[in-house]
Amino acid sequence: MANYAGVLAGFGVSAGIAGGRALVLKRDREVERQNIAEDEIKTQLLRLDRGIAQLTEETEKLLAQARAAMSGGEAEIFEAHVLMLQDPALREALIDAVTNKRKNLAWAVHDVLGDFIKTFAALDDEYMRQRAADLTEIRQRLLDLLDGGTSFPVLQPGSIIIAEYLGPAETLSLNRDCLAGIVLERGGRTSHTSVLARALGIPAVIGVDGITTAVTTGAEIIVDANAGQVHISPPDTVRAQYAAQISRQEAEKRALEELLAEPAVTLDGRNVALWANVGGVAEAAEALTHGAQGIGLFRTEFLYMDRQSLPCEEEQERVYREMLAVMRGKPVVIRTLDIGSDKKLPYFSTAAEDNPALGCRAIRWCLQEKEVFRTQLRALLKASVAGDLWIMFPMIAVPEELRAAKNLLADTRQQLAAEGIGVSERIKVGMMVEVPAAALNADLFAPEVDFFSIGTNDLLQYLFAADRQNEAVGYLYQPRNTVLLRLLRHIAAAAHRRGIPVGICGEMAGDPEMTAVLVGLGLDELSMSGQCIPRVKRTIRSLEANTAVRLLDGLMGKNNW
Repeated sequence: MANYAGVLAGFGVSAGIAGGRALVLKRDREVERQNIAEDEIKTQLLRLDRGIAQLTEETEKLLAQARAAMSGGEAEIFEAHVLMLQDPALREALIDAVTNKRKNLAWAVHDVLGDFIKTFAALDDEYMRQRAADLTEIRQRLLDLLDGGTSFPVLQPGSIIIAEYLGPAETLSLNRDCLAGIVLERGGRTSHTSVLARALGIPAVIGVDGITTAVTTGAEIIVDANAGQVHISPPDTVRAQYAAQISRQEAEKRALEELLAEPAVTLDGRNVALWANVGGVAEAAEALTHGAQGIGLFRTEFLYMDRQSLPCEEEQERVYREMLAVMRGKPVVIRTLDIGSDKKLPYFSTAAEDNPALGCRAIRWCLQEKEVFRTQLRALLKASVAGDLWIMFPMIAVPEELRAAKNLLADTRQQLAAEGIGVSERIKVGMMVEVPAAALNADLFAPEVDFFSIGTNDLLQYLFAADRQNEAVGYLYQPRNTVLLRLLRHIAAAAHRRGIPVGICGEMAGDPEMTAVLVGLGLDELSMSGQCIPRVKRTIRSLEANTAVRLLDGLMGKNNW
């Protein structure tokens, strides 16, 4: 693609190309600052009450909408927004700013919430720092309402959102029929906006420095999320080149849709199961439309996060039953609670750790908090009669952890039997292989489980001693490194010698460029974002398994690839 002055770079988080007109959302705007007279206080406070009430009502509607359209953890963010709006400390600070400091309402909202935002942003706890972003969005929406406008942007067909960031409420509120693309200065690959953009198939580029000042509303924009580029007011030659690419993109989309009902079978007859990673029931239903043959990873921590208390047994059972019912007898791998590291429960006190990624997380935490764990196991076992349930334990490092988890599961089954509660006899029990110690000892673990699922995201992190959240060591995320491939082959061989299936649920599974290598490794199942399934299926159907094995053998002879 031709280079010219109007090209800005970032990184794509949702593949695709889109053209349209920019809608620039300004965040930290100037507000009117006036001291009010005593006789204006009552009116200002009434406006405050009406604004908070209206915003609360809107957010509760979003909560209901999110629960129907997004994963549990995503949806509960809006419940947290409601609780923030109802926080007595926030209300008292706003009343004080108006009544005693005599600030007009917009000034009071801007400064009071600004102080809260600074306080949260300065905390050591990552979860609490994230609440600063929630408060920033609440402030923006409340100021918009007080101005007499809407708390959400209004889109025209072909709109491309340009902003410093987008909060979850704004993201969910966007008219999907009018939204062509998203470009942000800040964000991450796992942010709510990025996750939703991928789920909707909307091209999105983030990390584009200066985009909100370089672009004005109405400017013609081309978003190339494949290359991580944003083209501002492109010349005719660039527009023509991208028009051809967009045409090919639409043709490819139609071709992929034709493969939905076809099996993922290589040219020489080897079948590879394509499953989906999900965080909620609606996401599982969406994955089915992309051809998912099962759920390879249901992240149950979303049921626990962004709320004020632990989910009860009945709530969990209901969600697990819904998941099994939606999949209509297809396998559903439900990972037990994987909390810790960057995923914390604000209502459950835990000791601070210098290195939480290597600390008390996942199965380690569950075996310490046995009652929390037992509640989840009871819910899983009670729901098992609704479908084909596979239970998976995360972060297993040594056999003692696996046996302790299995023993607790067996005890819970016996307890339910004593209560006269039926449990399926077909439940499979497996483990994630994501700790190098477990990977190297795969032959010792294989006799203990019904299946392996390799978590390549954490396995890579621990194998190269490189925090996957740290951009400074991002170059060490090397899924094609021979060291990792040798380890994956060792795990697969150990599983197959024992006669159990082995799959991958890390990001590698959804990368078509890695598909031939994974087929060559002999993996039985690949689990990925539902959106990735059609392209991976097309790749599988275009190659021979024997050729993939020879390709892998050639790669293994190199020091690195």
